Amino acid sequence: MAEVLVVAHLCHPQPSANDNASGAAAALEAARVLQTLIAGGHLPPPRRSIRFLWLPEFTGSQAYLAGARPSWIGSSPALT
Repeated sequence: MAEVLVVAHLCHPQPSANDNASGAAAALEAARVLQTLIAGGHLPPPRRSIRFLWLPEFTGSQAYLAGARPSWIGSSPALT
């Protein structure tokens, strides 16, 4: 089954609020709001799995897409 990926990166040579923190915080808030709305019955469960990934910027994304997933990726069930 297809899934929706929400990706944010957590590392960068020059960390800042307008780069790492803003994307990671937005993805985390989206996960929180979706879970709250679904659990409260205000939003129907999604038809596809939603997987939230917080990866190292380039190397993590490339590894994930290539299938070389470290053990910590996917260790928690996707929000469904």
